[in-house]
Amino acid sequence: EEILARAPDRMPSRQAQVCARFLYGLSATSIAADLHLSPETVLSYRKRLYQRMAISSHRELMLWYLELHTDLAEPDHDAACLRH
Repeated sequence: EEILARAPDRMPSRQAQVCARFLYGLSATSIAADLHLSPETVLSYRKRLYQRMAISSHRELMLWYLELHTDLAEPDHDAACLRH
């Protein structure tokens, strides 16, 4: 959730919570139990998330996250290299 909170196009808090758990590999049922939601609500959050991001699969979500993580990590890496 920390990386998602630093994304340029921030998503609502609950959507980020659901997204983070999907990225972690949890099922909709597990996410629902963890966040005290119905599985249908979790699937609705996922549907809106995919629409917002113009993606259609978990694979695309993972690729987006990996790109985001890389983009956010690079400035820290460059700054550390400059200090040494």
